[in-house]
Amino acid sequence: MTKKEYIENAVDVATRCKLFAEKTCRNWREETPAAAPYWDGLGEMRELYYTLQTVRHSAEVVLQRAQLIKT
Repeated sequence: MTKKEYIENAVDVATRCKLFAEKTCRNWREETPAAAPYWDGLGEMRELYYTLQTVRHSAEVVLQRAQLIKT
């Protein structure tokens, strides 16, 4: 596999991860306002939400670095 193919694969995976994390977090935020007290009691769900935010941020870093490498 060439360097270009590795970068393309990394961009593809990072893009899919970022979109999944954004969509999931947005859906959870839209569903939780009415159930805010319930959400506070769900430590595991809250941790998953923050982990997805980390995935989103990490994917953004991969995409930025891939752009730098391409140029």
